[in-house]
Amino acid sequence: PEGLLTIGNYAFYGTPNWSIVLPSTVTSIGDRVFSSTVTETFVLPTALETVNGFSFMEIENLQSYVISADAPNFMTEDGVLYDKAQTTLVAFPVGKASSELILPSTVTEIGRHAFYDNKGVTKVDFSNIERIGMYAFYMGGLTEAMLEKTESLGDYAFGYNADMTVAKLPASLTSLGTGIFQSCSRLAQVITEEGETPLTL
Repeated sequence: PEGLLTIGNYAFYGTPNWSIVLPSTVTSIGDRVFSSTVTETFVLPTALETVNGFSFMEIENLQSYVISADAPNFMTEDGVLYDKAQTTLVAFPVGKASSELILPSTVTEIGRHAFYDNKGVTKVDFSNIERIGMYAFYMGGLTEAMLEKTESLGDYAFGYNADMTVAKLPASLTSLGTGIFQSCSRLAQVITEEGETPLTL
């Protein structure tokens, strides 16, 4: 209904055949709200203030997010959701694929759960990325993670990327979460820069 402000965790979980139209007044969307919903395009409310990739997990055919250009807090480009300044990638559609994803040069942070369960993105250019949130690529399809100047890696950031074979951790890294490569069963090499103290993963 119009006037609704908050949609809580799991609100529409497991309702795959619903057609969902959100009122423009919604400011907050919780975790796993729309899991298993069937849609290729998700239109987000203009007033939105709080959301993350976990809100939309398991929407396997989702290709794009859309939000009004008048929205004060978020923007979209090529179907991807960013904060308004386009410095943080907030959510990448679960069903969208890319063999080599080049992010906008302004993006320095990948938010928590941003690529959660996305199997179609196999390689990302991390050259400008300074912060990667928890579970950002969890259960993803990455074949490598070559970080260049990342300072912070959240818990389980690359967990369960079964096809990942190589990763690089730069000397700039100052904060390392738990289980960042958990169950990356094919990971054979983690490169660290010369002079860096070896890390136990």
